[in-house]
Amino acid sequence: MSLITTARLRRLWQDAQDHPEWATTRLWEYIFHHIIFTEDKWVVSSQQPPTHQSGDLRRVDVIVEKMDSSATTIGTLLFLEAKRAGASPSDIEEVEYQAFTAACAYWVETSIPALWTMTCVGSSARLWIFSERTDYLIPFVPDGHGLADRSEYLDIPSRGTEIANGLDYIKKHMTPPTELLKLTPSPRPAHRPLPDGWHDSEVGHLDAVHQQDAVI
Repeated sequence: MSLITTARLRRLWQDAQDHPEWATTRLWEYIFHHIIFTEDKWVVSSQQPPTHQSGDLRRVDVIVEKMDSSATTIGTLLFLEAKRAGASPSDIEEVEYQAFTAACAYWVETSIPALWTMTCVGSSARLWIFSERTDYLIPFVPDGHGLADRSEYLDIPSRGTEIANGLDYIKKHMTPPTELLKLTPSPRPAHRPLPDGWHDSEVGHLDAVHQQDAVI
């Protein structure tokens, strides 16, 4: 079923088809605020760094956090990275790797072993799991294993309910359950594209940990 159920959503959806990445981010921010993460315990923010380290110039398109009622504890639920509707395969590869590197950075800083991520291409989306135990992202919704495969992205006018159901599941599971971490990850791309201002030094740290574990 479609998530495009109002005139406002129709307008935002159309803008995401016609304009660059900013319109994609705007569409998903609206969906998050008004459809998915409507309770006040959820904090939805755009253009936030993946870490709290001073001097981290990287910016994640959208971050979803959960704050407790006393406002003493706040935890990250989801990183979202977006590309324009007309993204090329190399653009999609870049946005997926960007989400992976952001999750790696969060893991290095917090030692939290798993995190939800989401990549969007216009009004189409995929949900993923980052795990410290795997070399790359684990597909969650849908569960195909194609790398930068546009056909495995779900478009919200036709399959929006599947994305919404996946996000509802994520809301109920702050940390990805252990059984999902056993699923097969997508292959890491041989070419590792990143936008200007990004780096992937934390990926090297993840690889070093995997190599050390293999020796042990």
